[in-house]
Amino acid sequence: MLKRFVFAVGMTALAGAASAQTLRYGMTLPQGDNADYRAATAFKNYIEFNTGGKLKVEIYPANQLGGEREMTEQVRDGALDIAFVADGAVSGFYPKLQVFAIPYLFPSAPIAWEVLHGPVVAGMAADIDKTMGLTVLNFSENGFRDFTNSVHPIRTPDDMKGLKMRTMESPVYIKMMQSMGSAATPISAAEMVMALQQKVVDGQENAPSTINMLGIADVQKFMSTDQHVFSAMLLLAANDTMAKLTPDQRKVVHDAAMLQASVNNSERAGSTQANIDAIKAKGVEVYMTSPAEKELFRKAAQGPVTEYIREKVGNELVDAMLADVTRAQKSVYGE
Repeated sequence: MLKRFVFAVGMTALAGAASAQTLRYGMTLPQGDNADYRAATAFKNYIEFNTGGKLKVEIYPANQLGGEREMTEQVRDGALDIAFVADGAVSGFYPKLQVFAIPYLFPSAPIAWEVLHGPVVAGMAADIDKTMGLTVLNFSENGFRDFTNSVHPIRTPDDMKGLKMRTMESPVYIKMMQSMGSAATPISAAEMVMALQQKVVDGQENAPSTINMLGIADVQKFMSTDQHVFSAMLLLAANDTMAKLTPDQRKVVHDAAMLQASVNNSERAGSTQANIDAIKAKGVEVYMTSPAEKELFRKAAQGPVTEYIREKVGNELVDAMLADVTRAQKSVYGE
């Protein structure tokens, strides 16, 4: 009798394990004390708890599955379930995302968060689903991007001239570098640190959390807090993966994505000072860019880059984004 009971319990456990579905989640930053990984862990824990273990999430950090462009391709092709990738990498597939790269578009992170939850971004998410066959689970913060290099401090746009700068694989970032007189070289995130270390390029631009956690600060000498672009992150899911879930499971995944975005936004914004302190501790000379100096960068880059973006995505989208930033400021500040 006891043997039959043990056998029955064992078969029940095996059946439960067999019925569980695993979602593979790819990301760039490494496992550890960073916003991306904490957000991914919150996503994983929420899903596994609220589905009673019927859905599992396996996190693959540190570009284990390839760079952001490769992970986006894998999700599009159904080879990867979920990827957490930057807008610049996805813009190669969906050019309208280039509108986020207008220099100095957002005056603060809360304004950007409001826009990311607004009608213009919702329209882009629906269009990505329609044209690329991808579900955008959320948009969240990648952070305000800063320059680093190993040649000299960058205080004004003139200091950018002649530098060989790594960019994301995004035409608009290449244009931004060119507008400041730099030679732009597109290199994937997976290969960036090695390219900096081997002096293939002089510098790059990223958010402080990425500069700190991805090892960029270990191979660069100078950083400037110019905050030239607010970059967004997209949590992408394969449509085939979502279609295989039950309606209740899809709701749980969408709820988990909202939690993931909230954790990522708060952690990113709240950890800027800590990341800059950590970058300084690694021996990087950090220059705190003044408002007057940021205005010089804005004058140098905003006009040419915005005009380029208008040519690529159309006046309608650019004007809609600018109007939504105004709406967001009224919503947040009550003006």
